[in-house]
Amino acid sequence: MRIKLEDYKWLMDNIKFLEKRLESAEKNIEVYKKLKDFKIYKKIIKPAEEHRELMIDKLLKAYSKAEEIESFIETLESKEKQLIRLRYQQKLSWSEVASVIDYSESHVKKLHKKIFERAKSNE
Repeated sequence: MRIKLEDYKWLMDNIKFLEKRLESAEKNIEVYKKLKDFKIYKKIIKPAEEHRELMIDKLLKAYSKAEEIESFIETLESKEKQLIRLRYQQKLSWSEVASVIDYSESHVKKLHKKIFERAKSNE
């Protein structure tokens, strides 16, 4: 698997989205199962269970990719880790990241570029 740091923000959002959808799907399946109606099973429950399995598969792949990115982040220096976490997990702007790290905004952007180059060389 390739490390794509630029996908980190999207990946974390996607994981949260899939977890919520999976939870909702499981609740709905349980409600319909209580009805114990074969027609409902064929029309609603079986397709919902198949869809749930697809969501689980997507989640497992996303978890695996996130784990790989997290492993890469752990190899970074303290300020670099902080930059990535602030920017992609806390979704701060460049100026906010710079303020927290106590670097200029231009320095934060240069450091970010350096991290991305290092991630690409790990692909």
